[in-house]
Amino acid sequence: MVGHWLAAFEAPELHRIPGGWSNVGVWILIVVTLLMQYNSTLYLAKYSEKVVVPTAVVQFGPYRWVRHPVYASTMLLFATYCLALRAPLSLMFVVAVCLMYYEQKAKLEEVLMVETFGESYLEYASKVRCKFIPFVY
Repeated sequence: MVGHWLAAFEAPELHRIPGGWSNVGVWILIVVTLLMQYNSTLYLAKYSEKVVVPTAVVQFGPYRWVRHPVYASTMLLFATYCLALRAPLSLMFVVAVCLMYYEQKAKLEEVLMVETFGESYLEYASKVRCKFIPFVY
Protein backbone atom coordinates (compact mmCIF):
# COMPACT_ATOMS: atom_id res chain seq x y z
CA MET A 1 0.00 0.00 0.00
CA VAL A 2 2.87 2.36 0.82
CA GLY A 3 4.40 1.63 -2.58
CA HIS A 4 1.13 2.57 -4.25
CA TRP A 5 1.01 5.94 -2.53
CA LEU A 6 4.69 6.61 -3.19
CA ALA A 7 4.13 5.86 -6.87
CA ALA A 8 1.10 8.13 -6.94
CA PHE A 9 3.09 11.05 -5.50
CA GLU A 10 6.27 10.36 -7.46
CA ALA A 11 4.68 9.81 -10.85
CA PRO A 12 3.69 12.64 -13.14
CA GLU A 13 0.02 13.44 -13.37
CA LEU A 14 -1.71 10.71 -15.33
CA HIS A 15 -2.69 12.99 -18.19
CA ARG A 16 1.00 13.89 -18.69
CA ILE A 17 2.19 10.30 -19.11
CA PRO A 18 2.86 9.81 -22.81
CA GLY A 19 0.41 7.47 -24.44
CA GLY A 20 0.24 5.84 -27.79
CA TRP A 21 2.78 3.23 -28.80
CA SER A 22 5.20 4.07 -25.98
CA ASN A 23 2.96 2.16 -23.55
CA VAL A 24 2.60 -1.01 -25.64
CA GLY A 25 5.46 -2.74 -23.81
CA VAL A 26 3.93 -1.96 -20.42
CA TRP A 27 0.54 -3.30 -21.51
CA ILE A 28 2.12 -6.47 -22.91
CA LEU A 29 3.95 -6.95 -19.61
CA ILE A 30 0.69 -6.48 -17.67
CA VAL A 31 -1.15 -9.03 -19.83
CA VAL A 32 1.71 -11.56 -19.60
CA THR A 33 1.84 -11.09 -15.82
CA LEU A 34 -1.89 -11.58 -15.39
CA LEU A 35 -1.79 -14.71 -17.58
CA MET A 36 1.14 -16.06 -15.56
CA GLN A 37 -0.70 -15.46 -12.30
CA TYR A 38 -3.88 -17.08 -13.60
CA ASN A 39 -1.98 -20.06 -15.01
CA SER A 40 0.00 -20.53 -11.77
CA THR A 41 -3.12 -20.43 -9.64
CA LEU A 42 -4.90 -22.82 -11.99
CA TYR A 43 -2.14 -25.44 -11.75
CA LEU A 44 -1.87 -25.00 -7.99
CA ALA A 45 -5.61 -25.44 -7.49
CA LYS A 46 -5.65 -28.50 -9.76
CA TYR A 47 -3.17 -30.30 -7.51
CA SER A 48 -4.46 -29.19 -4.10
CA GLU A 49 -7.54 -29.89 -2.03
CA LYS A 50 -7.19 -26.36 -0.73
CA VAL A 51 -4.46 -23.91 -1.58
CA VAL A 52 -2.92 -24.42 1.88
CA VAL A 53 -3.12 -28.25 1.77
CA PRO A 54 -1.11 -29.48 -1.22
CA THR A 55 -1.66 -33.04 -2.39
CA ALA A 56 1.19 -33.18 -4.94
CA VAL A 57 4.37 -31.39 -5.92
CA VAL A 58 3.21 -29.34 -8.92
CA GLN A 59 5.85 -29.42 -11.67
CA PHE A 60 3.79 -28.30 -14.68
CA GLY A 61 2.99 -24.95 -16.25
CA PRO A 62 5.01 -22.07 -14.79
CA TYR A 63 6.14 -24.33 -11.91
CA ARG A 64 8.63 -25.97 -14.29
CA TRP A 65 10.60 -22.67 -14.40
CA VAL A 66 10.13 -21.14 -10.93
CA ARG A 67 9.07 -22.62 -7.61
CA HIS A 68 6.83 -19.69 -6.64
CA PRO A 69 5.24 -18.27 -9.81
CA VAL A 70 2.22 -16.79 -8.01
CA TYR A 71 4.52 -14.66 -5.85
CA ALA A 72 6.68 -13.84 -8.87
CA SER A 73 3.73 -12.69 -10.95
CA THR A 74 2.40 -10.57 -8.08
CA MET A 75 5.76 -8.83 -7.75
CA LEU A 76 5.92 -8.34 -11.51
CA LEU A 77 2.44 -6.82 -11.53
CA PHE A 78 3.41 -4.35 -8.78
CA ALA A 79 6.63 -3.49 -10.62
CA THR A 80 4.76 -2.99 -13.89
CA TYR A 81 2.38 -0.63 -12.13
CA CYS A 82 5.34 1.51 -11.02
CA LEU A 83 6.84 1.36 -14.53
CA ALA A 84 3.56 2.46 -16.05
CA LEU A 85 3.48 5.44 -13.71
CA ARG A 86 7.14 6.27 -14.46
CA ALA A 87 7.97 6.00 -10.74
CA PRO A 88 11.48 4.49 -10.42
CA LEU A 89 11.95 5.15 -6.68
CA SER A 90 8.64 3.48 -5.93
CA LEU A 91 9.67 0.59 -8.18
CA MET A 92 12.81 0.01 -6.12
CA PHE A 93 10.85 0.28 -2.87
CA VAL A 94 8.09 -2.11 -3.98
CA VAL A 95 10.53 -4.68 -5.37
CA ALA A 96 12.64 -4.60 -2.18
CA VAL A 97 9.63 -4.96 0.13
CA CYS A 98 8.09 -7.71 -2.02
CA LEU A 99 11.35 -9.65 -2.15
CA MET A 100 11.73 -9.50 1.63
CA TYR A 101 8.10 -10.47 2.25
CA TYR A 102 7.86 -13.24 -0.34
CA GLU A 103 11.28 -14.64 0.56
CA GLN A 104 10.06 -15.19 4.13
CA LYS A 105 6.76 -16.60 2.92
CA ALA A 106 8.52 -18.93 0.47
CA LYS A 107 10.84 -20.24 3.21
CA LEU A 108 7.88 -21.16 5.40
CA GLU A 109 6.08 -22.74 2.46
CA GLU A 110 9.11 -24.77 1.44
CA VAL A 111 9.54 -26.12 4.99
CA LEU A 112 5.92 -27.30 4.82
CA MET A 113 6.51 -28.86 1.40
CA VAL A 114 9.60 -30.76 2.63
CA GLU A 115 7.66 -31.98 5.67
CA THR A 116 4.75 -33.08 3.46
CA PHE A 117 6.55 -34.53 0.43
CA GLY A 118 10.11 -35.13 1.62
CA GLU A 119 12.50 -36.33 -1.07
CA SER A 120 10.01 -35.64 -3.86
CA TYR A 121 10.01 -31.91 -3.11
CA LEU A 122 13.78 -31.77 -2.54
CA GLU A 123 14.29 -33.36 -5.96
CA TYR A 124 11.96 -30.79 -7.53
CA ALA A 125 13.74 -27.92 -5.72
CA SER A 126 17.11 -29.13 -6.97
CA LYS A 127 15.75 -29.35 -10.52
CA VAL A 128 13.95 -25.96 -10.43
CA ARG A 129 16.47 -23.80 -8.62
CA CYS A 130 14.80 -20.43 -9.31
CA LYS A 131 12.44 -19.20 -6.62
CA PHE A 132 10.90 -16.16 -8.28
CA ILE A 133 12.74 -15.10 -11.43
CA PRO A 134 13.69 -17.61 -14.15
CA PHE A 135 17.45 -18.03 -14.55
CA VAL A 136 18.23 -16.06 -11.35
CA TYR A 137 19.31 -18.32 -8.50
